[in-house]
Amino acid sequence: MLRAQWTLVLNYMMFACLLNTTGVMVARLVAEYGISEIGAALIENSRDLTVSLVSFFVVSRVIRWGARRMMVIIQIALVVGCLIMAIGQSYAAAYVLFLIAGGSFALMKGSAMILAHETSANATSFGRMVNILDGVFMVGAMIGPLIFAWVMSMGWPWEYTYFILTLLVLPIIYLNATFPTEGID
Repeated sequence: MLRAQWTLVLNYMMFACLLNTTGVMVARLVAEYGISEIGAALIENSRDLTVSLVSFFVVSRVIRWGARRMMVIIQIALVVGCLIMAIGQSYAAAYVLFLIAGGSFALMKGSAMILAHETSANATSFGRMVNILDGVFMVGAMIGPLIFAWVMSMGWPWEYTYFILTLLVLPIIYLNATFPTEGID
């Protein structure tokens, strides 16, 4: 079950990397696309609204659909969103990316809690796993903007950050699809 728990950790870290690029993205949208600050700020609100709506109305069904299966679908959606942004390079692409990211994050949190429970021997190990996931989220929150800064320091278009995030998601999809399923789903 250790591999399954590490997979959960990587899922959480990946979402933190993506979700915490919003601030830098908002600044770039204003500077390069001429979007008003209010218009650019709507991206963050759209992400949060999507998290809220999906959390309230959809996450309760994750257990029926299968948490592990959902993790694969969620990460594939994340790849699609990142590629839309990297290729689309527009305000609309950014908006779509964060709508996808918000909904996917809500589903990932629900799936992760189910899988953390299923892969824990008892309440103490479940609590420990949830605390690790929270801590790892904060590590990922620092990594995302660092990737963004690195891409920009290389002289590449900032949108290329999303190609790199796509490449980081691909092994996570593989891990989600292949971790041991005893007692899961």
